[in-house]
Parts: sequence; C-alpha cells; structure tokens
Amino acid sequence: MSNIGLRIRNENEQQIVDTMTRCHDWLAKELDIESKMEFGRTCNWGKDAFHAGLWYNDSKQSVLNFRNLYGANMYTLLKIVAHEARHAVQYKTGMLVEKGRSRKTRHDGKWETGIWNGEYWSGPYMDAPWEIDARAHEEPYAQMVIDAGIISTEELGIKLAARPGDTDHMIVRLDTETHDEIREKYGRVSLWQAAAITREQDIANTDRFEDLVKSYFILDLENKKYQYNYPDSLKNDKGEVSWCPELKAFHKEADKVWKDAKKETKLKYRDDAVAFLTQEETAKLKKAKASKNDMFWAAQKNVVEYKTRPATEEDLVY
Repeated sequence: MSNIGLRIRNENEQQIVDTMTRCHDWLAKELDIESKMEFGRTCNWGKDAFHAGLWYNDSKQSVLNFRNLYGANMYTLLKIVAHEARHAVQYKTGMLVEKGRSRKTRHDGKWETGIWNGEYWSGPYMDAPWEIDARAHEEPYAQMVIDAGIISTEELGIKLAARPGDTDHMIVRLDTETHDEIREKYGRVSLWQAAAITREQDIANTDRFEDLVKSYFILDLENKKYQYNYPDSLKNDKGEVSWCPELKAFHKEADKVWKDAKKETKLKYRDDAVAFLTQEETAKLKKAKASKNDMFWAAQKNVVEYKTRPATEEDLVY
C-alpha cells in the first residue's frame, strides 16, 4: 500500500516508532483486535493533505502518517493510535461493516457513506457516527495505555521533530480566504494555476521535448500530431511496417522515451500561489481570439500567494 513504509531518519523517529508500536501492541491485545502498527510519510490525498492516521480493515493495519505530525507530541500520536484501534473494534463487533463503505472528497469537504449499527448513513466526514464514536474513545483508550505504565509521562511529551530546514508544522492553505480577497480587490475574476516557470522556459521545454523524442517520433505538421519514426530496418520494400518482435521492442522503447520526456519537460505549477485574469482582461483576450494557452500565460502577470496559517490538531484527519 502506497501510504505505508517509513525510512527512519533519526533517533527521534526511531524512539517514536518503538514507543507507538509498544503502545499499539498492548492496546490491540487488551481490546482483542487484530491490528498491525505501520508508519508512513506520504501525501496521497490531493487538497485533503492532513491525514494523520489510517485504518485498513482489509489488511488489519493501523498507520501513522509522520508527514502531517511534525511538532505533535506522543500523547497526540497515542490518541490517533487509539482512534484507529476503535475503528478496528467497530468492524469486529459489527457496529460498522465493510459492505457499502465509501468516502470521497467533494467541493464542500469529505463525504462518508456506510452502514452503522444496521442503518444506512451518508454525510460529512466529521458527522459520521463511526468517527464520532472513534473520537469519543481516543482519550479513554489512551488513558488505558498510560494507566498500565506502557508509556511514561516523559515519553508523552516528546515531539516528532522535523529535519533541519523543514517546517515544524504543516501549513493550512487558505484558498477561499485568498480568492475572496482577490475578488474584493479586483471584482469578478477567472482563476488560473500559477506556473512555477516562465513562458520562455516553457517554450524551451517544448524544444527540449522534441529533441528528446526525435529518434523515435516525427511531427506530422499537417495533423499536428507525433507519429512513430520507424527505422528502415523495420520497413518492407513498400515502406510499410508489420508486426514482429523487433517492432514490439521498438514500440516499448519509444513509449518509454516519450513518457520520460513528457515527465522531464512537463509544465510545473506553484502550490503556494494562484494566478488570475480580471473580467476586462478576459474580455480583451477573447476579443483578440487568444488561445487558452495565451490566456494562461497572460494570467501569470497577476499572481497572488495564498494566505496560510499553521495547522492545528483540529485540522488533522484520522
């Protein structure tokens, strides 16, 4: 699973991994649940990037995501472990069932669907009855571990430290607030992604792409599409190609070159800023029959960095 797997960086992380595993294993035995403690350092959820804990019921794995926990102490981590353990209890006792469970991200936030205590439920993540129940058991379960002496008072205060140069806390990007501020100042606008490179660099990347693939592809100027540039060794007397092991090998190699070139020259965007065009600018460009690409680059003259704030424990999802 892509969310699992942690390369431990230092003694601080090793201590936290060892301590949380010890706490988890004791709690799992006490609750009589099947669960394995795992760790990760990933962001696979798009904008919803604050997942701190996960429960995989199919594989019975509880995961702590270090990426979103810098600055958090072990008591916070212990509560997350307790939260995921409660999900394991829910599934084991039949309060929550696997069939019908789904989750998705909508424009207005995370949406959960499932069967809880035999009844269908669908609604916002924070209002899901299984999440309310899991949150209610975080502190009681954590206290069980503490009272049993599995973790010391000193250990509870130890924080997950970031590497030098990294931020100590996750940052919440205030999209809506930033967009509202732009509209207050400029009126109606169209929002665009902010480019991480200049237009000149993007044009250079286009030339670079053509140079990287020229041995395997040729540009059909009439149709403005790339076609395979087959070597003479694969053609018959009529200049045609037909299937053979060598042709298959050529396609495989050419497709890899194409994929690598695309990745190397792909337009990159900033995640800390947004670009925009005012209503007047958009109208002027449309009147001039500007292409979408021209409009994108015109918007790069108006770039605003997103307002941000440090993430709090309330922002974490688990």
